[in-house]
Amino acid sequence: MSSSEYETDTDVEVEETALNYERQLSDPSDDESGVDSGAASSKSEPKGLKKFLSKNSEGGIVRQLSKSLSKSNMGRSLSRTFSRQQFWGDEDEEMQASMASSSEAFKQIRSRKAHTYSAPALLMAPYGSGHPALDMFALFHNGIRQELEYIFYILSAMERMFTDLSYGVIEDWYSFFEVSWGYIVDYLAAERTALFPTLEKRIEIKHPDLISSQRNQKAARLAEFLNRMNKKVKETYINMPAPEALWDLRYEMNKGVSFLLTYIMTEEKVLVPDIESAFKPKEIVQIERATFQEMLAKSPNAYAVPNITFRWIKDPVIYAEIVNRHYPRQQKLKLPKDLKKFEQTHVKLLKMINHESKESVIHANQSAGFGEQVPQFYLDEAQRRVEQVGDGEEEYEDYE
Repeated sequence: MSSSEYETDTDVEVEETALNYERQLSDPSDDESGVDSGAASSKSEPKGLKKFLSKNSEGGIVRQLSKSLSKSNMGRSLSRTFSRQQFWGDEDEEMQASMASSSEAFKQIRSRKAHTYSAPALLMAPYGSGHPALDMFALFHNGIRQELEYIFYILSAMERMFTDLSYGVIEDWYSFFEVSWGYIVDYLAAERTALFPTLEKRIEIKHPDLISSQRNQKAARLAEFLNRMNKKVKETYINMPAPEALWDLRYEMNKGVSFLLTYIMTEEKVLVPDIESAFKPKEIVQIERATFQEMLAKSPNAYAVPNITFRWIKDPVIYAEIVNRHYPRQQKLKLPKDLKKFEQTHVKLLKMINHESKESVIHANQSAGFGEQVPQFYLDEAQRRVEQVGDGEEEYEDYE
């Protein structure tokens, strides 16, 4: 999976991302999936079959005959004959043809599902471009973006499962999400206690979305989102059909991620020039170190902090430089242990759900992984839109 960030959906429609926290990035209804599948099944389900199923669910005569005569061939034959004549009658051939048509429609829907990939625009912030303040934000923000990319990758894998999706897979997704979003909550807490107190000693933050009161409100809202999803998974989704729960899950994620991306992208656009005008490069590195150490000390999932912060970096030289910057020699000895735990818990969930999705698609005689191809024009459009955030009056009309 590429580290670049993108947004796709089955209607090939790029949506406005991270410009308004109430705007969803890829509305679940845009997918051909959820709504169409329900409509197809409800329209094509034979009237006689509905009656048959309704009678059976109420313990009708067919069910009683089947129970009392199940041990004899006569009983099985009588049950089949009675059910067909009683509920289908002379329309037997028409009903069977309708069922066959419904089956074909189901296959087509499943085929579309198997070729689906949908994710918000998640363009990585530049690193090593000669702007130390941007590097500081990018180190943490790109770690967040990569985790979001994995979260939506799993959601698309779950969508490809279609009717094979179970509540157990949703629980596994939440276990992955909990660690990823927990990192976000830890980072925002470290901003409040380590990063911004230092910045505000030398610069005045005037942007309406980044003043202290607004930052605290946004951090509280993002922390509450974790609790909201926990409640949704444990109390709501357990009582819903898994595909329907997935639709609502994606809707909730779109809203939460849109809100988050707006915030971190505004930080990158607005604060970098002010920080670099007030702090020397070495001082900015010290702020970065203090923020990281605050996360490491306070996070309930401390083993995940270095892995999420550093693992998006693909260049081995830059990776080694950053690890050395943040870890003294003695602390560095703990890294392999943290990495092992991270792989055995967090990364394992990603691989497991992806494997189950591929097995489900292969079982349906569909090609796995096709939907993971991302058209180049999506990347170009996402890049164009992300460059607009925080740049002018279009996004922040009230800002002077």
